[in-house]
Amino acid sequence: MVQRKQKKPSVVTQHFVKQELNALEIRLNNRLDFKEQSFKEYVVSRLSPVTDRLKNLESTTNDLTTGIQDVRGDIAALGDKLDMSAKGIVQMVERLIGMHSRIEEKVDNHEQRITTLEARA
Repeated sequence: MVQRKQKKPSVVTQHFVKQELNALEIRLNNRLDFKEQSFKEYVVSRLSPVTDRLKNLESTTNDLTTGIQDVRGDIAALGDKLDMSAKGIVQMVERLIGMHSRIEEKVDNHEQRITTLEARA
């Protein structure tokens, strides 16, 4: 292989330094842009499952909240039905007690009549 001799400037000029610095700056910017983009992709790839889980959790929480509100409504309706049933039972017991007292009065009246009729006989 034939070695080629590289020509090196014998004197470093200000123009040459500026060109080298500009080239270095461009390379560094390209590397930084690549690293920035790849870091963004990495962060997005790592955070997207977490974001998805949070969305699912939020959806589940909303569903549970709706379910709890429905159950509370059902409990209130059952409480109202229970109150109505209790009132009905109380009224029925009061009627039975009233009927019982009327029956007792009739029995007492019959006993008095029997006693009166036995005394006459």
